[in-house]
Amino acid sequence: MFEDITPESIKAAILAEAGESLETREGSFLDAMAGPAALEIWKVYQAMNAVVSIAFVDESSGGYLDLEGAKYGITRKPGAKARCTMTLTGTAGATVPAGTVFVTRGGLEFALTEAVVLTGGGDAGTAEAAEVGGAYNVEAGELSQMAATLPGLASWTNGPAGGGTDPESDEALYGRIHAYLSRPATSGNAYHYEQWALEVAGVGAAKVFPLWNGAGTVKVVLVDGGMEPASAETVAAVQAHIEANRP
Repeated sequence: MFEDITPESIKAAILAEAGESLETREGSFLDAMAGPAALEIWKVYQAMNAVVSIAFVDESSGGYLDLEGAKYGITRKPGAKARCTMTLTGTAGATVPAGTVFVTRGGLEFALTEAVVLTGGGDAGTAEAAEVGGAYNVEAGELSQMAATLPGLASWTNGPAGGGTDPESDEALYGRIHAYLSRPATSGNAYHYEQWALEVAGVGAAKVFPLWNGAGTVKVVLVDGGMEPASAETVAAVQAHIEANRP
């Protein structure tokens, strides 16, 4: 926006304003004073480049998007941790404590959410990803290693992990802000149901079908951030959120 303004051009303008009555040649007192002042003035112009991103937010506005969304009660969705079932086999009576870490070959860690007391057969447990993110939606059997050997545990395997989602992207957050401003949601109209659905972590898009099964009915179809069918946990969270807000 201010590409044509440089420290040199600012310094030249300062020296030009000094007139012919003062010494302005290179090395003079005024020349030495104008240089640092011109540099600091140039920094102000560079900072002003952010004004456009602040006043007219879009997908490239970064953190200013969060500030803009906060004006309307819209906050960035933080993402969610994936979970999977575990089948544990080992010595009867041995306990696999909560927090036991299982690892994929790629280094993704999952921790057992609750202690499991082994019976000698295949005992069920649940493991949760160490961090949020869709990368943790691993396939069955991928938790092939342990962070530390555990006496009494002979073998284990995991079911497919699901429910992991990345923090909301700038593009998705801007889309929700734009939808809020351009498609007024009020009194439980279709836009309102779409807004409620998109507020839930794990939802990438939603489509609303008013009166889908007659008067007083609304159907909401969901996909996750990867445009795949939403997990059962996400569907349940959306249903609970809508029930808490709908007329």
